[in-house]
Amino acid sequence: MKTLKDTLMQKNILYIHGLGSSKNSSTFKTLKKNFPQYNWVTDTFDLLDVNETISKINRLLKENNISTVIGSSLGAFYTLAIKNSLAKIVINPCMHPSIEIPKLVTNQP
Repeated sequence: MKTLKDTLMQKNILYIHGLGSSKNSSTFKTLKKNFPQYNWVTDTFDLLDVNETISKINRLLKENNISTVIGSSLGAFYTLAIKNSLAKIVINPCMHPSIEIPKLVTNQP
């Protein structure tokens, strides 16, 4: 059985940012700076458009031979939803987006 270390040695990592963030997030910049031995892949995701986000994630996984996915907040929720055996690391995952996202919409001025 492959360990996380074995999987990480394949070096292609996809990062999925959280809601309201982008491919230029400080978390992504920090990961890339502190772990330069990996090939980092990211994009800006419209996390409120589920179909578009899943499609983009699947495209990036395939095109970049991704071995590991790291997601933060709502991006971590999408990371957990990926249906294959990739290594997954989640940072502060949003556990119930169907409850939390409507709160953001109804609390806007």
